[in-house]
Amino acid sequence: MTVNAVHPGIVATDIVVNRTNGRFQWVASLMKILFMTSDEGAKTNVYLASEPSLHRTSGEYFYRCKIEPSSAESKNLASANRLYDTSLKLCGLDDPLKS
Repeated sequence: MTVNAVHPGIVATDIVVNRTNGRFQWVASLMKILFMTSDEGAKTNVYLASEPSLHRTSGEYFYRCKIEPSSAESKNLASANRLYDTSLKLCGLDDPLKS
């Protein structure tokens, strides 16, 4: 199994479309101009799932279909363990690695 991180970019979603406040309509219009479409945002995910040359690539950070350096914090084992433990707790799961 391979695991990689993906940054989809800034995507113009429909999160503010159903707002009746004029301010949100203005934000929605601006988002459509400045941000990527949903299809563009999904491109890197689709690329990672379907590109044969990447089937053994793991532990990388991808942005716009390319490997990019990830932050130092993303490699911090203590932070990773806190995230893992918090995720298990929030999901109501026992740690399968400790049983």
